[in-house]
Amino acid sequence: MLLVSMSGMSQQTGKATHYAKYMHNHKTASGSRLNNYGYECAHKKHPFGTMLRVRNLNNNKEVVVKVVDRGPYAKGKIIDLTWQAAKDLGMIGHGVAPVIITVEGKDDTSSTTDGGSDITPLNQWTAGATTTIEAINAFGGLDKCFEAEEIPDNVWQRMQDKTYKENPYIKRDDLRHIRVLHWDYDNKIHIGEMICSEKIADTLVKIFRQLYDAKYPIQRMVLPDVYDADDEKQMRDNNTSCFCYRAIAGTAKLSKHARGLAVDINTLYNPYYKDRTDGTRFIQPAIAAEYCNRDKTFPYKIDTTDLCYQLFTSNGFEWGGSWTSCKDFQHFELKE
Repeated sequence: MLLVSMSGMSQQTGKATHYAKYMHNHKTASGSRLNNYGYECAHKKHPFGTMLRVRNLNNNKEVVVKVVDRGPYAKGKIIDLTWQAAKDLGMIGHGVAPVIITVEGKDDTSSTTDGGSDITPLNQWTAGATTTIEAINAFGGLDKCFEAEEIPDNVWQRMQDKTYKENPYIKRDDLRHIRVLHWDYDNKIHIGEMICSEKIADTLVKIFRQLYDAKYPIQRMVLPDVYDADDEKQMRDNNTSCFCYRAIAGTAKLSKHARGLAVDINTLYNPYYKDRTDGTRFIQPAIAAEYCNRDKTFPYKIDTTDLCYQLFTSNGFEWGGSWTSCKDFQHFELKE
């Protein structure tokens, strides 16, 4: 095992293993439930919430995963990956693969986001990391953690050729970067960020502050660029997001997401589906068939009694779960 510093970022080489499929929903060391169909991992040292880029040295395939658990402890093993991440890396069937791990952003293993008053994740606004009330107070209070701002240069660079592509319609000045905090079922405070239209930025800050005050659970809120703007990947990871420049499938018309006017919440458990004329059903994310049955009870479920539904619809948004030609339970878009 090797740990070196390159360009201010830590890299580590060793062997990766993966969770068995039955470990889905297993309680992790961070307190969250493992999403084995998303992009998570166990690491012995990196703070919970750290985003790691993992490359399989056998085939150069890459994924980005979030540290939510501790381990592995077998000699030579440096990371345990979810089943989905291992599948994307071409590891299924082999079980073990040589990998190189690179921290996405600054690696600060000397500090912790699991407790105390360390404000490093807030100063750097490390979406996906956790923080504490003590750290929030030291940072300047809750109000400072719920803000809309012009898109910072470092964020804008991350978006290029991923969620943002050069176009004649949507420019940088049309968009805003919002910083919010959110709770999850692990009873921890998570740092979130989102890109949206400047038209709804202040409204979204207000909505997410109300959801935070109510301890409404949102599993993660990182930019889709973490997933290379792959919608299927971020939905499988139950990510909450807004802006991604793309046309409506099968048309040249810009989607509400391309204009930054639509928000998707807790996407794995609130899927999109459309019943085809041949009797088949198209589902996104593809692994979310069991969550299309809205008569069942499960975590993160949005319905008309849900606080998230009530806040968005009372602020001028329509809910995709009310549509008749298809259902999009994760989706809230501004009425125009």
